[in-house]
Amino acid sequence: MQLRITLYKTFTNEANMQASRDSVKSKAVAAGYHFEWDCKG
Repeated sequence: MQLRITLYKTFTNEANMQASRDSVKSKAVAAGYHFEWDCKG
């Protein structure tokens, strides 16, 4: 069984985007999720 979660958020500052991405990634990986990301913009 597979669960796929998609989250979207728009940032005006690249540093804030990177910090948010890193925070989400560390929590996802700690919970056993495979983390993928793609930045468009």
